[in-house]
Amino acid sequence: METYQWARVPVVVVLTKYDMLLGRVDRMLDESALVGLSDDHVKELIKEKAGAELQETCIKPLEKSAGSTIPWAAVSSMYPSLLQSFDHAS
Repeated sequence: METYQWARVPVVVVLTKYDMLLGRVDRMLDESALVGLSDDHVKELIKEKAGAELQETCIKPLEKSAGSTIPWAAVSSMYPSLLQSFDHAS
């Protein structure tokens, strides 16, 4: 009986609607928590919250399936200042 060695095949997963996630996070922010924050700080807060939600709902389940940490990048045409960089690989 032959045994087969399975090659590791790269898989690319594209998750769309990151713009919608950023917009939802923006709308859901507590206005009272934003008092006194600059626009740059508000954008950073949106980026952090969206990144955390993306990590929890999308990236972690994919990593669990893959059995390892995976590189990823978030891209937004509507919110270019809130892009997540491609430095998430461990």
